[in-house]
Amino acid sequence: RIISSMISNGYWDYAQDYKAGEMAEYPELTVNGGTFINAFYVIKNDDNGKLTVNDGMFYGTILHNGLEMVINGGHFTTTDGFYPLSIRNLSDDLNPAKTVINGGVFDGNCKTIIKNSGEKELDIEIKGGKFIIAVDEQYIATGYEQKKVDGWYIVSKKGE
Repeated sequence: RIISSMISNGYWDYAQDYKAGEMAEYPELTVNGGTFINAFYVIKNDDNGKLTVNDGMFYGTILHNGLEMVINGGHFTTTDGFYPLSIRNLSDDLNPAKTVINGGVFDGNCKTIIKNSGEKELDIEIKGGKFIIAVDEQYIATGYEQKKVDGWYIVSKKGE
């Protein structure tokens, strides 16, 4: 049996599940390392959730439709033709899915690095990282650029 989300952070339904005074209003998950393998979602960041990834090996997709996600490092790969990051902006309050990528390696046989799984525009700033395919220019942070170096797309500050 396949489980859709190996690790969940945030609330499946904030209005129904959150109890003031008993639970964290903004559930936070910080990953500092480890190896995570799942057939589809390795992490799901949901309603009002905050996710920080500093390091680790991720085989599968991270689904982010929570409050915010910051990726500082780690290795993100897919071998099923899908995408390492599925991001969905569902609302301006609990689920804006704000995303900042400061670093990390994104590879595999993916068709795209970031899939917009919803209908609204995404709030993404890429300030660093090494990507097997080009990332959408609209996500590159102001003052940063993407260059192809030795077969990889590297995002860094302009002029570095």
